[in-house]
Amino acid sequence: MVREWGDAGRTGIPAPPGQCRLGADFSMDMVIEAPRMPGNAVPAGRPNAVPRRLRLLNPRECDVLAARVDGLAAHWIDRHPLAPFYTLGAAAYLDMPAGRALYKTRAAAANPLLDDGFAACYARLCDGLGELLGATVVLDPDPGHARPGFHVYRASPFFAFDVASVHTDRQYQLLDWPGDTLPGEDDVLTFTLPLRQPAGSGLRLWPDGPTQPSRQIDYRPGELIVHDGLTPHQAVLMPTAAGDRITLQGHAVRIGATWRVYW
Repeated sequence: MVREWGDAGRTGIPAPPGQCRLGADFSMDMVIEAPRMPGNAVPAGRPNAVPRRLRLLNPRECDVLAARVDGLAAHWIDRHPLAPFYTLGAAAYLDMPAGRALYKTRAAAANPLLDDGFAACYARLCDGLGELLGATVVLDPDPGHARPGFHVYRASPFFAFDVASVHTDRQYQLLDWPGDTLPGEDDVLTFTLPLRQPAGSGLRLWPDGPTQPSRQIDYRPGELIVHDGLTPHQAVLMPTAAGDRITLQGHAVRIGATWRVYW
């Protein structure tokens, strides 16, 4: 069995040994703000360390996309033998530790499905990130890299516990990039777009280090949270243990003047 979670993953649950037309359902309505995190100075060389919000979707749009994810349940990848945790799409942090071939195979299988079902969402994502960054943002053209995909947590009392690991996002170090050059810390981003979530779900960060007090950013459906992923952080899954949690997940890497989004 592929070890889906563990040392290379983001959770502490024990595991056993492009241009697109938006379409009628999507209306541009973006508001950018920085969540309040007192005392969180920007680390040198990391201009995207402080998380920012980007409102991309209205409630109806979130419902439409979450229902679309539900409708593709036959294509979900079961990520744990006991906990109801799944992904729609390949994810480097989960699949690459088991081998490059597995990641590429899963990406090749899922990318056309995701392009077909979520093209308008991807266009909105790239436009929004471009507005935020003041740069061109595109879907990663490398056919061996996965499209942004979805985390799916089914309602479970298990996820009410503090089960997610404190981690940083270093999966970009496992992938190949043009020129065989590893992106710098100012050239990487992580994003989460909640579509459906229980109350209190969010992101906990340790901007002053993992031994210092943490700060939590609450998720709001339709609002993208963007940060560089290099500050120690932890997913707050479902404190109320009620309701499913579906989020669009991904990362971005800057190659030259263009940011490429992938997962």
